[in-house]
Amino acid sequence: MAHTPSLLPLLVLVLVVVLACGPPPAKALRCYACAPLDTSQQSLATRLVLKSLPLCDNFKPHRPQTRFIMDCPAMSNACIKTDKLRTCFVSLRKKERCEDGRCTCLTDLCNGAPPAAGAAWLLMAPLAASLAAGRQNW
Repeated sequence: MAHTPSLLPLLVLVLVVVLACGPPPAKALRCYACAPLDTSQQSLATRLVLKSLPLCDNFKPHRPQTRFIMDCPAMSNACIKTDKLRTCFVSLRKKERCEDGRCTCLTDLCNGAPPAAGAAWLLMAPLAASLAAGRQNW
């Protein structure tokens, strides 16, 4: 009777190699990143980080440039946008939210939109015109 080699050592070796290499790394979140012109109220460490970013004054929401795109650090799970800056963020919330002038979102390049207040006025203008026209007919 011929002895057939066992596949067990080979399977163990493959398993060890796969576990040692680990799963493929998760793709990093990408956010728009820009800094305010005035950083004088920030700490030195924050100023050094912000200095490496392009200025938000040059960010055009309707036509963003690739120089504003940042691959976020692994721990960042959100993008943030304020009236002064855009960047990667660590959020404990699992959904998008805007409050106190800060909007956080969870998908690639989601912090590129212009301020929401401007968009609200665009939506309210036809409503106001409609109401004004309706009053004239009474």
